Amino acid sequence: FSQVENPLVVEGHTDNVPINNENFGSNWELSFYRAFSVIKYFVYKLNYDPNRLSALGYGEYRPIADNNTAVQRAKNRRIEINVIRLTEKK
Repeated sequence: FSQVENPLVVEGHTDNVPINNENFGSNWELSFYRAFSVIKYFVYKLNYDPNRLSALGYGEYRPIADNNTAVQRAKNRRIEINVIRLTEKK
């Protein structure tokens, strides 16, 4: 990613099992922290320009699999990194 000059949007996702512990009050909070942890890694470890990074947390609301089994729930606990296309200024 160090050669990518495009903006990046990092999305965090969870399964639908509710979380409520001393670190996270909801799946939304957990999903955002997942995305934010990737942002921190890019900035502090890879020296990526923070002006080109955004983080989003979707919680359990954008699953890619059913949440009926442990394997399916594991697929929904993920990070997605979207490379934003730059358009030329006219």
